Order: sequence, then C-alpha cells, then structure tokens
Amino acid sequence: MPRKPRADAKLRSLPPERKDTLRQWLVDENISYEEVVKRMGELWNLKSSVGAVSDFFAKECFSLRFREASKLAEDLSATLKESPQVFDEATNKAISQKAFELAVAKDANVGELVQLAKIIGDTARLKLKAQEVELDLRRISILEKREAQAEAAETVARNPALTPQEREQKIKEVFGIQ
Repeated sequence: MPRKPRADAKLRSLPPERKDTLRQWLVDENISYEEVVKRMGELWNLKSSVGAVSDFFAKECFSLRFREASKLAEDLSATLKESPQVFDEATNKAISQKAFELAVAKDANVGELVQLAKIIGDTARLKLKAQEVELDLRRISILEKREAQAEAAETVARNPALTPQEREQKIKEVFGIQ
C-alpha cells in the first residue's frame, strides 16, 4: 500500500514555477537526485534529501514521464504503420515498446532513442534502395530481351533465302506474336 505523503513535505509545497523547474530537471534534463538536491541548495537555498526528491519524482513526475513516453511510443507506432512495407506488425510493436522503455527509464539515454529512430529511417531507406535496384535490374533485363529480339528480327529480315511469308512468320515468332 502506498504511503500517504507528509503534509509538511517541502517539495510538495513549492510554488508552481519551482515545481515546474524541479520536474524539468528530473524529467527533461534527467539529472540525478543528488544533483537536484545540490541545485536546490545553491539556487533556492532549500535543504532537502535524496529521499524527498525521489518521493517527489515518484508522485509528481512519473505519471508525466509515463504519459510522454506513451505518446512517443504511439507516435512512433503510427509512423511505422504509415509505411507497412518496411516492418511487420510484430516488429512495429517491438520497436514502439523499446522506445517506450527508453523514454520512461530514469537513466534513459536519449542517444539510444535517437539511434533507434536512425535505425528505423536507415532501414526504410535501404528497403527503398533495394526496390530501386530491383526495378533497374528488371529494366535492364527487358532492354536486353528487346535488343536480342531486334537483332533476331534484323537477321530474319536480311535473310534473302526466305520468302516474304516465311519472313513474316519468323518475325512473329521472334516477338512472340501468333
């Protein structure tokens, strides 16, 4: 059962702008509890403990961090779903879950989130590049086939031993016309 917050808790009775600053330090800047205690002492002349900062984080910041991480994961999932040719549904969910875990972790490394986004973008670009290469190979194959047909048709057309009807029949065979 969660404990009831103390009525005289210093951090819970801070003015709203200081609470916002405290949340920013803990959530946005992701600094340690020890550093928060040090900053509060230096900037606000407020003595507190790591335990009090930890309690403040648990009660005031965790739900905010959880909501923001959830939104990040949902946004990422929506982005991944817009390009279904890149990842299957299970991979989309796994990537979104990893992004959520990284975003909500107290010691999360923002660089890991950036790296995850970069990997997703690189994978999408590689898939598009592979499709472009495949199309180029198809074009080359078609051009080679047409060139071979043109050479064969030219050989048939220049053959003086064939009658006009035989020439016409052989040219139709070369181009697959029946």
